[in-house]
Amino acid sequence: MKIKKRLIGCLSGPSHAEEVIQQLPTSVVAAALYPDVMRFISELFTSPYFRVYPNADILGVAFGGAMKNIIAIACGIFRWFRIWR
Repeated sequence: MKIKKRLIGCLSGPSHAEEVIQQLPTSVVAAALYPDVMRFISELFTSPYFRVYPNADILGVAFGGAMKNIIAIACGIFRWFRIWR
């Protein structure tokens, strides 16, 4: 299956599903290669309590999101070792 690069976008940010479902204020970033896709994603997900900011750096947003998760896992491992020593 071939996917057009024009349709690829990324939604990333420090958000928790339980906070979003409780309608607590949350902000994330929508990134895409093309501005119209970026705006579409931003407008589709934005609500009074869920703010989506457009960003043109899709690689940076994707990389930053992945690194955030790696750091979170490392922090969890470090904390586990401190508890169990």
